[in-house]
Amino acid sequence: MPTRLFEGPEVLLRRIPAGSVSEHERAHGSVKIERRWVESDLPEFELLDALATAYGHLSELVADAHRQMGLAPPRTENHETGERFDAATLGWRLPCMIGHDQPRALLLSLSDGSRISFESERRETDLTGAE
Repeated sequence: MPTRLFEGPEVLLRRIPAGSVSEHERAHGSVKIERRWVESDLPEFELLDALATAYGHLSELVADAHRQMGLAPPRTENHETGERFDAATLGWRLPCMIGHDQPRALLLSLSDGSRISFESERRETDLTGAE
């Protein structure tokens, strides 16, 4: 359901048409609200990802121009820690531009609009000693 900028989740929940969800769904269901910033000319790409890709291509051109002039390509490094990043393996994007795994969605209860979150736990299992 499209929305306007700065409309909160409560506005979206109120916009769900009456009768579109059953009483059971309203009492126990949830709705997922996902942020997607798109432009009508690039509907398949989120704008931040499109800009990161464009930056990556420009960075690759700059690095290639440096090599052709006999200069070392620009370095991508964290000035606070000194950690260096291999720009080519990052798609020529800065590390801060790679955020595909960051949550872009909010899960809300249909009954009261409260936020739903899940915890995950990872356990290591040693299968070498299994009989």
